[in-house]
Amino acid sequence: MPKYHLPPTATSAEVAAAIRADGFVITSPTGTVVAPANVYTSSPWSTRRPNTGVMMSTKTGRVETVQTIGGEHTLVPILGSEVPR
Repeated sequence: MPKYHLPPTATSAEVAAAIRADGFVITSPTGTVVAPANVYTSSPWSTRRPNTGVMMSTKTGRVETVQTIGGEHTLVPILGSEVPR
């Protein structure tokens, strides 16, 4: 089973998670919660857009209901080329 672990830093808490049959189990200093298996993380490096309506904070482990608004495709200039964002 894949596991997810973030050690604490000055601005975050220790978070551990694992996939089980009933969902994504997240343990943090505030307790343990079971999120849907397709929970989205708040990592800015994620390449996909959230469409599950549930997001886990990678800093705190907190699970929150979210809504995506907008989502229009844009082009971003990078090194002289325009790249879809």
